[in-house]
Amino acid sequence: MRIINFFIIIFLNSWVLAMPMIGWGEPKETRPLYEYEGNYRQEINNLKKKFYDSYGYNLLDLDMDWRPDEIRLMIKAFSELPSPFYRLKGLKGFYRTEFITENTGISPDEIPAATFPAFSTIYRGRDKRYHMYVEDDFFRLEFYNQLFGMDESEAINAIQHEMAHAFDVRRGFLSVTKEWRDISGFKTLNLPPLDAQEGGDFLFTFVNNFKLDRFAPVSSRHKETYSRQNPQEDFANSIAAYINYPYFQYSNPDRYQYLRER
Repeated sequence: MRIINFFIIIFLNSWVLAMPMIGWGEPKETRPLYEYEGNYRQEINNLKKKFYDSYGYNLLDLDMDWRPDEIRLMIKAFSELPSPFYRLKGLKGFYRTEFITENTGISPDEIPAATFPAFSTIYRGRDKRYHMYVEDDFFRLEFYNQLFGMDESEAINAIQHEMAHAFDVRRGFLSVTKEWRDISGFKTLNLPPLDAQEGGDFLFTFVNNFKLDRFAPVSSRHKETYSRQNPQEDFANSIAAYINYPYFQYSNPDRYQYLRER
């Protein structure tokens, strides 16, 4: 028995030693190290400078860094915008961050970009006037991950949509003027509390005319009713349509003429 065990041990040792000879235990090939052609940081800096020189806005990094392909997308989107959208007063920068941090009631994964500051609408009983109060926040646009996972045409539409909001803010909210509300079919809805006192303040909002079948066309990522949410969305979609859809001047002539004049 000892002799048999001895030969078994010799056989196993020989087999283990022979493993490299039959291809077992060979070191795996290492994956080649990817090297970015050129200077990555310098390329980003050059593209950011090109964007600023062309349109007057800084591209700023927050928890995400702007990438070259993202900046090229921004350049392409802005090249299609009318010149009044460049160098808007007070709009210093566009911020790249992962998700929106504001509580909007919508999943952050569904929001590609946002314009700040936000605002509220209040009727002041003292002077019997409707007011818009803009939050104490700085004028900016934020761009999120969701935007850069979209098809190029839809992403460009979304970028231009947000710039339309910025244009609206800078022009003192054209979207809530009586002229635009008459064109788009929105009416004022007062929302006083049940225990409201005479001369007191209350909230108000705008509601669409459900009988109206003419509203601004939108990109394929939006539902058909997106422009019916409020005058601001209708205004922003109208500008995106003005830029991208030639038939807009025939399907929505009043909106088209209003925007053309401005």
